Amino acid sequence: MRANKLSRAVLAWAIALGVGSLLFVQGQEAVRNAGRRLGFTPVQGRQGVHVDAVNPGGPADRGGLRAGDEILVAGGRRVGGMLEYGDAARRFERGRPVLLQVARNGRALSLTVVPGIPLDWLPLLLNVLTALGFLAVALLALTQEAELRVGLLFAFCAAVAVEIALPINVIGRPSLLVLSFSGYYLLTGLQIAVEMHLTSLIPERPGWLRRRPWIVPVYYAVGCGVGILSCATYLSEQVLGHPLFPWTVEQADGLLQDGVLPLWALGLTLLLASQALRHGEPRGRHQAGLVLAATIPWMLFTVASAALELSGQRLPLWANPLETLILLLYPAAFFAAIFRRFGRQ
Repeated sequence: MRANKLSRAVLAWAIALGVGSLLFVQGQEAVRNAGRRLGFTPVQGRQGVHVDAVNPGGPADRGGLRAGDEILVAGGRRVGGMLEYGDAARRFERGRPVLLQVARNGRALSLTVVPGIPLDWLPLLLNVLTALGFLAVALLALTQEAELRVGLLFAFCAAVAVEIALPINVIGRPSLLVLSFSGYYLLTGLQIAVEMHLTSLIPERPGWLRRRPWIVPVYYAVGCGVGILSCATYLSEQVLGHPLFPWTVEQADGLLQDGVLPLWALGLTLLLASQALRHGEPRGRHQAGLVLAATIPWMLFTVASAALELSGQRLPLWANPLETLILLLYPAAFFAAIFRRFGRQ
């Protein structure tokens, strides 16, 4: 018993210190790099860095950069990918003009952009709040008696807390950027598997899962497979420079964001709705309904975002923090679910 308490305490401190350290680095990088930023969303392009979106009124917008452009040279340095762009951007200084060479609709253009944007505190604070919310649920789960669902709840919330805390917007620190993106892909795959498993057990293991126990390994094969393939695609293309697969990082990200995540959200919603409507006991229906209430807003946001992306449009930039706010519903629902206790397995 004493050894069990000690191991839980060590795990709790490790997770808390890990998430806290990552959030500190994320904040430090956000403050440090605000003067280097141009005010656009970069993603991997075919030859360079693709401009996914441009912040209205920002340096990139004022300099003539447009969504759909592909940056080939920045500050005199050839940028064939995100890591090379980060290395070039590390030399940007606030107020000092930078020459960009971009490709737009088959034409080569030269644009002059003056780096430096105000630090946007809202997304940073929302990230901190959401990561700490999931961390609190993970730590609370460690205080409960050992049970499969409580263990899954800990694993899921800890994975989300770490993912949100990852500093994926660093500039000029390629090793940290590679580790952050690799962690993002792997943690996303793990979350898909664990949350599907956990959702299937709320409020208790249903008959269809008892009759088909092989479904649980399928959850992990699919979820972890998506994460590992996405990570391998990223590493082979961005780090090794020799793609191993017939698809690109951009295509893998598109499939993940516009295909896998909406299907995941819909699957969770259907599982919870079935339990909320069909479970034999009111207490079980209430538990499933509680988590369902937190799942529906995230499902609607994810499906709407994917539908707009597939139709050639996108959510406005002001909607980006909305997903983080929606995710805050999960810790609240899970807190309530823990105190109501799960039914027996």
